[in-house]
Amino acid sequence: MSNEAKKYYIPLPKTEQASSGYIEFYRDYQLTEVSEEVYHAYYQPIWKTWKRAKRNGSCSGEDWKRCLGDCVGCTRCNYANTPLSMDMPIGDSEEMTVADTVEDPSALTDTALIESAALDELLTALQEIDPDGRRIGELLLEGKSRNDISKILHIGTSTFYKRFDRLKAQLRKRLGEFF
Repeated sequence: MSNEAKKYYIPLPKTEQASSGYIEFYRDYQLTEVSEEVYHAYYQPIWKTWKRAKRNGSCSGEDWKRCLGDCVGCTRCNYANTPLSMDMPIGDSEEMTVADTVEDPSALTDTALIESAALDELLTALQEIDPDGRRIGELLLEGKSRNDISKILHIGTSTFYKRFDRLKAQLRKRLGEFF
């Protein structure tokens, strides 16, 4: 049989109730003749979904011809027991996987070390510029508000703000790359 004589069909639901995840009764669907390109464009994602579900053991459907590719709405799919895998694709695309979205823990360690070194340098610079500056920095790191810090240091709020602005300016000069 040549390709020119071959006909391609896709199932289209006759009613709204018929469009679940799996074709239970063919009487609810009508087969519509389409071109080969439309046929492959329609069935390719369904084939991938059905094969993946069969491989994972979550689909009890007998054959792909009855599959509509909607595992969530399917009565034959045990979607809750689908095992998670780092190689599982996200969405319809095969390009992006779960592993692509997980951060590398070694990168977090490197970032923490860099931030720790920067913090140590900042506190050392504060100590050299102004001894009270280091205490201000430590209190800010503890999450204290500026008004609370001024009360702890027994200085007026406006005096604290002037001193804080002067410290920030000096730190910007000295630690421009970090600040």
